[in-house]
Amino acid sequence: MRNCPVAQMSAEELVADPVAALAPYGIRVPEDLIVLSDGDYLQLRVPLDEV
Repeated sequence: MRNCPVAQMSAEELVADPVAALAPYGIRVPEDLIVLSDGDYLQLRVPLDEV
């Protein structure tokens, strides 16, 4: 993703600090959410602990 047409930010900016990048849009990001980019897509991962 080169630049998000809605948020006007690059994937690198979003991956670097998703909490700060999405806060102006009212989107709260959980602390344990992992944001990655493979060039074309953003990946949002949530670690799940097995009990």
